[in-house]
Amino acid sequence: MSKLDYAPIAKWEDPSGEGVIRTTPTGQPSVFDMIRVLGGQKNPHGFWERLTKAHPEVLTICENYKFPGRRQRLTLVAKDNAAAFEILGHLPGACGEKYRKEAAELFVQALQDPAGLIERLRPRLTPEEEAWCEARFRGKRTRIKWTQALSRAGASQNAYGDCTNAVYLPLFGHKAEGLKRIIRIKRKITTKKISIRDNLDVNDLDRLDQAEGICVGQLKRLHARLRGKPRTTERDSHVEHICRTSAEYSEKLREGLVAVPGLE
Repeated sequence: MSKLDYAPIAKWEDPSGEGVIRTTPTGQPSVFDMIRVLGGQKNPHGFWERLTKAHPEVLTICENYKFPGRRQRLTLVAKDNAAAFEILGHLPGACGEKYRKEAAELFVQALQDPAGLIERLRPRLTPEEEAWCEARFRGKRTRIKWTQALSRAGASQNAYGDCTNAVYLPLFGHKAEGLKRIIRIKRKITTKKISIRDNLDVNDLDRLDQAEGICVGQLKRLHARLRGKPRTTERDSHVEHICRTSAEYSEKLREGLVAVPGLE
């Protein structure tokens, strides 16, 4: 896995020259930097105190972090992107209103036209970032189809994690928890919640997309064959087997082999 040691940009500089927003190695932005730079608040701590009184729930989406450097103290950072977006939505005046409007537009476009969203963001992205975003969006669409196919094939809710691991193992040699441990060590991440797919490079995202795409086709065949038949306790193990052999078959295809027997 070639991107697990990748570290995002450690700061974002406002093009208008208003200031810099520091981020952790995992991309978590400083809350007070966001309030100062994007919210235009000269006293970000005072604004944060008022915000937490009006919306105490924002305290649950932040955590302490100490940025490197002399005389640095623990400061609040957003736990993840969703937390950062929620805080941005609380910023005062035109900035918060403009963000909420743009965020809503981007979210709707991401759902309806992912390719169009990439085109809209293209001027801001490097070629590498553009390729990664395209691969990530492709994978999201396939993942939705994969979960739908699992449901139609009769998999129980408990089987989804096992089926995910059945795909991960042939591709990366580890189950989800093992991959998360590797990412935490190489990226020095201390937070409990972590997205494996957000830490994969384009090649690994493509491998995962192809494997899950093949799996979708196999699960559809299973659904057609078993339609109308009662669900049995063996269904979960059958579905898990399909996920594993689909991933193995996908890897063999990438190695240049035409076919591998035993998909089902």
